[in-house]
Amino acid sequence: MVWVRGLALGLLTALLIFPAAPSQADTLVLTLGGDAADKANQELEIYEVRRKPDGTTEEVRVTDRDGGELKIDMNNPAGAIKPKSDALPEGGRVSQTPKMAARGRVEIDVDPGVYNVRIRDRRTGEVYQTGALEVKPGSDTKAKIDGTSKIVTVDPKYRPEGYQTGSAGIRNLGTVAARENPYNFQVSFGGGFTLASINANVSQNGVRRRGDDVDLSAPSFRVDMRYYLNGPGMEAGNLGNLGNFGNAGNVGDVGVGLWDPFFGLQGALGTRDRARGLRLNLHPGMRATDTFLNYEFRGALTPYVGARVLNLGWAGYVRAMAGVRVNFFDMEFETDESGGGGERNRRSRTKVLAGPVGAVEYNLPFFGGDGRGEPAGGFQFSTWVERLPGTSMETVTQPFNFRYRVETDATVAVTFRAGVFLRF
Repeated sequence: MVWVRGLALGLLTALLIFPAAPSQADTLVLTLGGDAADKANQELEIYEVRRKPDGTTEEVRVTDRDGGELKIDMNNPAGAIKPKSDALPEGGRVSQTPKMAARGRVEIDVDPGVYNVRIRDRRTGEVYQTGALEVKPGSDTKAKIDGTSKIVTVDPKYRPEGYQTGSAGIRNLGTVAARENPYNFQVSFGGGFTLASINANVSQNGVRRRGDDVDLSAPSFRVDMRYYLNGPGMEAGNLGNLGNFGNAGNVGDVGVGLWDPFFGLQGALGTRDRARGLRLNLHPGMRATDTFLNYEFRGALTPYVGARVLNLGWAGYVRAMAGVRVNFFDMEFETDESGGGGERNRRSRTKVLAGPVGAVEYNLPFFGGDGRGEPAGGFQFSTWVERLPGTSMETVTQPFNFRYRVETDATVAVTFRAGVFLRF
């Protein structure tokens, strides 16, 4: 019939114009994190977890499409990619786009089922595994695996019930559901010591004279608070690595990169130690030094950002930071005119001096590693280098109405800090 032929022709035309959408692959999408020094010695193995008729489970090693072992180097996952060829029309199981490579991700094409991913450390012989992950038909199972903290981050919907897997000598990776790191906060307490040499001069009724420097050596009590950017959905928890420098003698593996970024706020409270400079004799009637400039450090606030940049294995790690330091100083000008019948004059002002600051910090944990898998604590030693701006102050003394203007030049101040930290 004509209408039947017309319907068939219409269906054929629709199929040609609107081809069926390709089915989504069944894949494991893994984001590989951790320090370069650790990842350089680690490789991933994938096992399918099969349930036997008696209710127990067994693990079967997943091979590549060509039948060879499937191993993924944590530090170079692209090495496991096999291109398409006559022997492998679909290529290997492992694939990676440039965008995925930039984020440390790799995609493994597997059949629907339950799988374990193991980290094998070639250096120590230790083996860790994720625990059962379920790959459902037509979907991606996404997980983040950190080779340093031994944490796997996976949404609970990808964890099948009733699968208790494990083998002798193999430890399970710590599991965090939908988070990369539950320990985002850190607080530390310590002491600081700030050193600076401040050039000072004074003009008396327009006549300028250079005096002694104000040699600042100011102790302080300092509290430091940080928030690490590794919460849910944040990709800043691992900004990549710049390389692995192998073995550095008895220090251990040295990894250089950019990990675990954070922003922080440091507060300082001075101990009211006064530094004195200028030291001039401006009044002939006085036989001794009669004019001084006093500096007293009252405190500081330092907002900053930073990241871990160097791993020293068991010997700790190093962080780099940069920010702005806002200092509070009491600046006091003192001149004694009593030798000529005048008065001993003192004028003080509170000065707020802000400038850029950078720091290098060494961390030596005494429990909990670096805190990405469990609460951590340890020692901190840091050196802060800042630009301390110059400033000025004017006053008129009585009863002679002498006009004074005291000025300081910008300088570089260095603060050494030592303390203890707790990340929780």
